[in-house]
Amino acid sequence: MLLRRRTAESEQLLSQPALKRRGQVGSGGHRPIEPATTRSTASAFSAFKRTKMSNFVANDVPAKVAEVSPHGKWHALDTENKMQMQQVPVVEFGRFEIETWYPSPYPTHMYPDNKLFVCEDCLGYTSTKRLLEHHRNDDCPLAKQRPPGRTIYEEAMPDAPSSSLVLVEVDGMTSSTYCQNLCLLAKLFMDQKTLYFDVSVFWFYLLCIDDKRTGGVHPVGYFSKEKANPDQYNLSCIVVFPPYQRQGYGSLLLSLSYELTKREHTVGTPEKPLSALGRSAYMEYWRFIVLTELCKMGSSTSAVSIQKLSATTAIKPEDIIETLRACQDLVVSEKTVRATAKTPMKQTFGICHVTAKALLAASRPVRLCRPRLLKWTPPKVLR
Repeated sequence: MLLRRRTAESEQLLSQPALKRRGQVGSGGHRPIEPATTRSTASAFSAFKRTKMSNFVANDVPAKVAEVSPHGKWHALDTENKMQMQQVPVVEFGRFEIETWYPSPYPTHMYPDNKLFVCEDCLGYTSTKRLLEHHRNDDCPLAKQRPPGRTIYEEAMPDAPSSSLVLVEVDGMTSSTYCQNLCLLAKLFMDQKTLYFDVSVFWFYLLCIDDKRTGGVHPVGYFSKEKANPDQYNLSCIVVFPPYQRQGYGSLLLSLSYELTKREHTVGTPEKPLSALGRSAYMEYWRFIVLTELCKMGSSTSAVSIQKLSATTAIKPEDIIETLRACQDLVVSEKTVRATAKTPMKQTFGICHVTAKALLAASRPVRLCRPRLLKWTPPKVLR
């Protein structure tokens, strides 16, 4: 067995619960895990990898808070780790070596040489390349598999016939380990993310490239969505990993989030406040979608109902109004009829369609999903 002579650090870690074995990742719950020392041939990687992030901070959580509920425990972990985050200088993820942007609450002993190694399949992490390779060859429960969830969208890639883009819906409740690791990785490239462990109330929609030639599945990015939200938020967090940015995947994820909203027969908006980068991405998407719908109308100038435009696009009326006002010389008049006990509020904008067509022609094309390829229906019961 590789690395029989363990360091003092690994001996200390071996006294803690080991990772779940093959086939157990994403099973949900918080059952006690068999200690690594019960395996006579336990690999050194078992001492390092973390699929239950509570192991390295559990002693810092007040017992009274942890005993309240699992939700309370994860919330306490999130709060505690805001003060303990440090930036991982470099992360190796798949075939890429990526310089990080922001701190993330990875344990500092996992990157003694200022480099963290993350498994592309299960998103577990370790401190050396050798341990990562051993894990991927022998221990990874998701080796060359799609993320633990159901595939709801699959689109062929024209420039790579042997590959396809897939969107996998992952439940934060049943696959909490995977989703926690995903949040930790995403925080390296996000400034405003605050939740890492309290993932049970979210759906995660992970976009991957499925390379059928090599059998590899490469995560591109994801967006998350709260399961029950009275504020009509259809997206809580969105990340495209740096190697795949500027290729249209961000707008594709936004398009998919709104297509899910349409299937729910409602309208949606992203969770506020938006970061500067997020706001820029959304304004570009809204502008393209709204202008495209306006150009489908005929006359040079006409009154457009904001409520009807919202129902068509699934974009919240407030976001449509903000987008229209941001387009120079597009709006020629505005009219609002206040709501009464019997009728809802109606907002009508006079639009110059000549300007709309000129603005659309000057806009950069936005990558959209193909609705017919989305195999998804809203869950009947939110867990």
